[in-house]
Amino acid sequence: MCASNNDKGRNESKASHGNVDDCLVRSYNSSTSSIRTLSDDDIIDELSIIVCSLLTCLLFNGFCIFIWSLLIDIIFCVKLSSLINDNKISYEFKSTS
Repeated sequence: MCASNNDKGRNESKASHGNVDDCLVRSYNSSTSSIRTLSDDDIIDELSIIVCSLLTCLLFNGFCIFIWSLLIDIIFCVKLSSLINDNKISYEFKSTS
């Protein structure tokens, strides 16, 4: 939504108008105390950085979940084989035919 001053000095919303060409996105740099207007390319660059960061986090989280589940499976298999080797669990194969 864009806002601009009308002739009475009050902010007037431009949301109801279809034209948003006069909307400006401004960036404030606190270290230099400067304000600069961002171009469409700047905005697209910033959004792509955000999207890439989110995708990286999602992939990393998925990878971590995969590694944890793999470790749990390995621990379970090692524990199960240890119980079998200690004869605490017996098993036999039966033919179903």
